[in-house]
Amino acid sequence: MNTRKFGMNPSGRLETGAAVLAAAKAVDIERVRPRLNAFAGAHRRYAEAQREVEIDMPVPAAEVSADSLALRVAALGGLAPAN
Repeated sequence: MNTRKFGMNPSGRLETGAAVLAAAKAVDIERVRPRLNAFAGAHRRYAEAQREVEIDMPVPAAEVSADSLALRVAALGGLAPAN
């Protein structure tokens, strides 16, 4: 049986970490609380570091649009995108 590899990029890792933390809210975590707290801290630091990397990455001109810029600003904690 082959192993499926998904989430092997920064956004996939962020999504997987967020999913683990969201799932932890629905179950009793008392026995794993220290490890889950350590994971939450590591995930937070990874997300912050990834945001810093993304800020420094140039965006190819072909990818720049008002919508994509609004989404990037919102992702960085700026203004919320207009719907």
